[in-house]
Amino acid sequence: MRERHARFKGTARLSITSLRFSENGVRAINQRNIDRLVNIYRVRGCLRREREHRIPALIESSALATALEVSGAVPDTLLGSEDDPPLLVFPEASVECLHGQHRILAASRYLEDNNRWWVVDLYDQGRSLVIALRQYFRDGYADYEQTSDGEIFRKLRLYSRSGQVELERNMWCQLSPSKQRDLKQLLANEPLRTAFDNLLDWPGLWPSMKLGTFHRLLTMRYVWRRICVDRPDIMASTDSKTVDLVQLRAPCASKVDRNHIELGMDSMLLYPAVINIQDRYSIREGICQMRQIPSLFTFFEDLIYLECCSKALRSLFDSSQGTIHESMSQLYTRHSATDCLLPIQLQDGTFRECAGNDIDGQEFGYQQLWLYVMRHFPEMVPATPRKENGIPKPKVKEPDSRTWYGFAALAQHLGFASEQIAALLITDP
Repeated sequence: MRERHARFKGTARLSITSLRFSENGVRAINQRNIDRLVNIYRVRGCLRREREHRIPALIESSALATALEVSGAVPDTLLGSEDDPPLLVFPEASVECLHGQHRILAASRYLEDNNRWWVVDLYDQGRSLVIALRQYFRDGYADYEQTSDGEIFRKLRLYSRSGQVELERNMWCQLSPSKQRDLKQLLANEPLRTAFDNLLDWPGLWPSMKLGTFHRLLTMRYVWRRICVDRPDIMASTDSKTVDLVQLRAPCASKVDRNHIELGMDSMLLYPAVINIQDRYSIREGICQMRQIPSLFTFFEDLIYLECCSKALRSLFDSSQGTIHESMSQLYTRHSATDCLLPIQLQDGTFRECAGNDIDGQEFGYQQLWLYVMRHFPEMVPATPRKENGIPKPKVKEPDSRTWYGFAALAQHLGFASEQIAALLITDP
C-alpha cells in the first residue's frame, strides 16, 4: 500500500513496557502459544533484530519528536540503522502496536529487567489511520504462530461484513484450494453462515475450528450468551484458555465441575480480563447454571466420532444419495394402520415392548441402531476412541464378525431389511 510507505518513519528499539495492544484486535490471546514462545526463546533467543520479527506500531509525530530529542537522535537515524536501531524512550503503554502481542508477552517473561526491549517499525498515525491500513498491518506482518483455520474464517467474515474487500481477499489467500472449496460451500448455505456469524463475538472459540468439517453446525450461541450475561464486552473477553478450562464441564449437574469453575473464577484463571467483582460473580453464576458447556472444539470432536458411526450405518444400504435417516426410512418394513408393540432394546439381547405406530417404530429403530454403533464402532470400522490420559493409545482392530452379525440381527429385529442386512445374517459366526 502506498499509504503504508508514506507513513513509515523508521525502526527503533523500544522498551516493552512502552508498548500496548489495541483491545479491538481480531486475535485471541493463546496462553499455550506464549508458553511455546518462551521455550523457543530459551533455546534460540528472541532474535529481536531480525526483520521478520519486528512489530508495527503507530506513533504521533509530536511524541516521536519528543522521544528523539530525549534520546539525542535525529529522524535519519531511524531509517539508516536497521542493523543497530537506536533506543527511544516513550511513556509506559503509549505506543500502539498492531501485531506481535504473543511475542511481547513471552518476552516479558523471558528477558531480564534491564534488557526488555523490542525492535519496532514506527508509522505516523497522523490525524487518522484508515481501518483497512490498520488491518493490513495486523494481518500482513509475520507471526510466530500459524493462524488457525478458525481465526482465518473469523477475520474473513468480519472483513466481509464490513465491506473490506482487499483484506477479505488476503484471508482467502491463506487457505489451501481444498479449504477454499469447503468454505465456499459453507458460505453458500445461509443458515450455516448465519449460525457461524452469530459466534463471531467470542474470539476464544475460534482457534479449535477445523475447516475440513464445515458440513454441519450445532449452535452454542445461547449457552455462551448466558455465560457472558449478554454483554459484548464480556463476550470479547472470552479467551481460549477460559474456553479450554470450561468446555464439556457440567457445573449444574456435577459438584466437582462446579468447584472447578468456582476455583477458576476465584483465582482469575477464568476470564482474567474481567476484573469487576460484580461482573465476575455474574459470569460464575451463568457458568454454574449450564448442564454442559459446548465449544467449537467439542463440536468438531463430536463430528469425528459421529463420522465413524455413520460409516457403520451406511453399510446397511447401497445408496450414497440423501441422508442416513432418509435411506433407513426406505428400509423399514413394518407398516400398520393401527398401533402395535414395538421392541425397545434394554441391553444387548434383551428387549421390552411398548405401544406405538409404524412412525414410532421406524424412528425408535433408527435411534437404537445409532446407539449400537456408538457402543461398538471400534469393532466395526478402522477407528479408535480418543486416547485417555495415562493410558496407552488404543490400536485399530480388525472388524469383528460377531459385532457385525449382532448389528444386522438387531436391524432385522427392529423391522429393517436390505440385501446388505441379509448378507451379514448369512455370516452367523
